[in-house]
Amino acid sequence: AAGAWADEVARLAGAAPAGLVPRRRTAAVAELPPGLDASGWPMVCDVADTFYARPESGGLLLSPVDAAPAPPGDVRPDDLDVAVAVHRFEAVADLRVRRVRHAWAGLRTSPADDVPVIGPDPGAPGFHWLAGLGGYGIQTAPAAGALLAALAVGDGPPPALAPLVPDLTPRP
Repeated sequence: AAGAWADEVARLAGAAPAGLVPRRRTAAVAELPPGLDASGWPMVCDVADTFYARPESGGLLLSPVDAAPAPPGDVRPDDLDVAVAVHRFEAVADLRVRRVRHAWAGLRTSPADDVPVIGPDPGAPGFHWLAGLGGYGIQTAPAAGALLAALAVGDGPPPALAPLVPDLTPRP
């Protein structure tokens, strides 16, 4: 459960890396015009998944849904990605962004097949994976943690999660 560092931790433990790719995701909070309250607005995105926007901290959170590969470590938002998020939002909305209050970036890590890696490593006894959740860790943490705990003690997956157990056959 090491996020973007999971493959490096696996190597240190003598396990083969799972081929995880950390990717930068940028977000920025745009200031709203005085008197405009977006707190009841829904999250919006486009069908092509090139941006999303939602209320956040009295403003509007914007993301260009970027996914640039990045090495594990501290990532910073790229000014161009912030500008792209604003541009994509403004292209579909009647609202113009006057100022970006704050911007940040984080790492979303996934394997090539986008299937999370959860469970014992068949090539490294005692090593258990919980990685590659692709930015959905907050939403999936309770189920992923329950699955890993059951697999780690040899109980097999909880019945409700059995259909979700990934194939841990070593990759060529």
